[in-house]
Amino acid sequence: MGMGSELTSCMPGFIGAIFKVITDEAVKHTSLDKKDVINMVIKTVYGTGKLLLEKDMTFEQLISRVATKGGITEEGTKIIETEMPKIANELFEKTLEKRKKTTENAQKDFGV
Repeated sequence: MGMGSELTSCMPGFIGAIFKVITDEAVKHTSLDKKDVINMVIKTVYGTGKLLLEKDMTFEQLISRVATKGGITEEGTKIIETEMPKIANELFEKTLEKRKKTTENAQKDFGV
């Protein structure tokens, strides 16, 4: 159950945290109002999810569809592909470790 739970019940919180960081950092680089930035990000996330589902696309197909060779999106995805694996690995190590401890405590406390 561990990873399945991380990918379903915990993921909305993780996604919210990721987009909060993105939104906070974006605001530092623009004169746009924070509320407008948040609204743009939310609508983009919604549209991206809808596109992936309706077109039955993979993440790789989505990236190649929107990232022009040598363009802005490609530059950004290079950073994400380089830096994000470290963060994701640490995230899952910590949350799965916490889940294991929580399960062990429940078994001890309830004799399960």
